[in-house]
Amino acid sequence: MTRLEIYNKYLNILLELLRARYNNSGLRASGNYEGQLEKKIENNSLKILGAAYSEQMENGRRAGAWTPKNVLISWIETKQGLPSFFKENKEVAAFLIARKHFREGIKVPNEHNEGRVVSGALEEFEVKFLPQMVKELGQFYITELTTVVRTAFAA
Repeated sequence: MTRLEIYNKYLNILLELLRARYNNSGLRASGNYEGQLEKKIENNSLKILGAAYSEQMENGRRAGAWTPKNVLISWIETKQGLPSFFKENKEVAAFLIARKHFREGIKVPNEHNEGRVVSGALEEFEVKFLPQMVKELGQFYITELTTVVRTAFAA
């Protein structure tokens, strides 16, 4: 297995852990979070890119900033289980939510979001899969180095 294949294998595992924690958290509305998760490999740099609101979903947000109305309206349109008032009065509901966010911020954990969607997945990956990844990469580098040494002595 090549280094790139090992990276891809374990980034795919991490993506699945993030998706599973997100889907089990009850935070799904539009599904945009899950759809925006992607892996990126540049040389030896491994990244998971995601939704801009991952930080707020994980840690909440401070008071004093307005949540964009169009984001809230989109959330109202797609979120299942909201009272009918929200669906029937999207503009008013979006304003009320934005005002609450502005005044109070969003505390996480809370009754609707226990948090740890991202950090919990990272911790699970670190405990269950990172040692395996390191072992596989170690074997890859040993094989690669052995080939280099044998080639050098064969010349």
